[in-house]
This record gives sequence, C-alpha cells and structure tokens, in this order.
Amino acid sequence: RTHGGAVSITRTITVSFPDQRLNLNVEAKRALTKRAAEFVHNGDTLFVDTGTTAFEFVHFLYDKRDITIVTSDLSIASFADSSMPHAHVLVLGGTLRKNHRYITGPITTEIMAKLRVDKAFLAADSFTPGFGFSTQFTGVAEVKSMMLQRSREHYMMMDASKVRDPCFIRFAKLSDFHTLIMDFDPNGEVARAIREESPETELILTSAQEAHDLPMELRNEEGHIGRE
Repeated sequence: RTHGGAVSITRTITVSFPDQRLNLNVEAKRALTKRAAEFVHNGDTLFVDTGTTAFEFVHFLYDKRDITIVTSDLSIASFADSSMPHAHVLVLGGTLRKNHRYITGPITTEIMAKLRVDKAFLAADSFTPGFGFSTQFTGVAEVKSMMLQRSREHYMMMDASKVRDPCFIRFAKLSDFHTLIMDFDPNGEVARAIREESPETELILTSAQEAHDLPMELRNEEGHIGRE
C-alpha cells in the first residue's frame, strides 16, 4: 500500500525460477559448468536446458565462435543475445509457464521435432540410482526428453545435492547420457550406478574427489569412472 507517491513496478514483478535459486551451490555449479563448456566446439549447435545450472553454463561459452544455442529459457536466451556476440540464439516457442521464465507445451516439442542438434546440455532436479533423472513439472520433462531425442551427444550437468529421492516425473535414464559432469559423487552413489546400469557413461568430477577416493570396485582398470 502507498499513499501520495509512486511505487516502483519492479516490486510487482514475480521473481523468476532461475533468480530464486541463483545463489544455491554457486561455486559447485560454476566449476562443473566450466568443465562442461570444454565439450563445446566452434560451430556446434546446442540444446541448453532451463534453470540455474544451465544459466551458469552459458557464461562459459563466451569465447566460442559461430555456435547456435537452442533454448526454451528466456533468461538464458536474453543473456546470450546481449552478452555473446559470436552466438546465434534460437528461442523455442510455446506456452510461457506462469511465474517462470521458460516455455513448454506441444508447440515447443513440435518445433523441436523438426531440429537436429549436435549436443544437448541438461540439468535435473533429482538423480536417483535405479530410477534415473527426474523433475517436478511434466511440461519440463517433455522438453528435456525431446532434447535428448533430437541431439547426437548428451551431457548432464548436476551438483551433488541432486543425488536424492525422485521428483514427480522421470525424463531420462542414466544410459541416456554419454557424460555426467558433477562437483563430487556423494558416497560413490553415482559411480556405483554407472557400473551397474550404464558402464558406457562417463562420470567427470570437478572437486578434489578423484577416482582413487572411491571404492576400488567402482573404478575401471585405469582408475577412471565409467567409460574407458
């Protein structure tokens, strides 16, 4: 309420989904997304997921040349357009989720079905061994699944806090990804799941935790995790 004065319109704007979580596990997200960006090469076309981890990821693509970023996240699209002079941005159309800054729905997936992209960089609300990667909103799950279907190489970017009980809906299995990039692996749970469910998947850890910190049965003969 105000009397006899003006109120800034910024007070009436709902905080976006990325902004609400932008300060959670920042250092871990920056370290793992910096490593993920090393898999991007000049000229690549990329699906980039929604959320704070994906938002950190695009910051490390500044020096890439002639890349195309395909995303349904308006915050990521706006940042790439204003701050990345050598990137092309394709914003997926569809329904803007209320009080969030990303787009989902049948129009979104219909557009995606017409695309073929080099690499997909995804995030998750949760990873649960034996179940897979999950999220809270069905519309987001549909877009993530389509990103995997319409791309050649699949990368998951996830900090250790996401290794937990499942969220509402699964969008992918462990075997759907070529590479997982994490800060560390709590109790070796992800490495164990890879050995049991998807030995071809590579796990990259960006913290001081290396393969020799994990139980012997979770390493391959060269001391690495996952794909040899």
